[in-house]
Amino acid sequence: MTRSGRKTAIQPSLNGNLRRGPVCYWAENGNVRWRDTNDGSTGSMSPQEAAVRAHAVVQMMSRSGEDGHYPSEMALQASFLDQMAQVIHEARVQQADLRKR
Repeated sequence: MTRSGRKTAIQPSLNGNLRRGPVCYWAENGNVRWRDTNDGSTGSMSPQEAAVRAHAVVQMMSRSGEDGHYPSEMALQASFLDQMAQVIHEARVQQADLRKR
């Protein structure tokens, strides 16, 4: 997905609660920005912090997937992680470009 020509990662609810909206992430000025569609809150983090958080999702998925439960949620999270890797990469490229200036 893209946001104004930029890659966007959409993280679905981790607990399957369909009433809770997703969190959207995108790269901006060398950081990973986020917006919670539930309450409209926003923030940013470094690409390094985003990578640590994404790794935590991977760890959670590996523990949850051991018993074979929740395959559809696992697929959604795997898709999110692919998108997030692209967002993190884009933020790192932006950081490098900013350092060159």
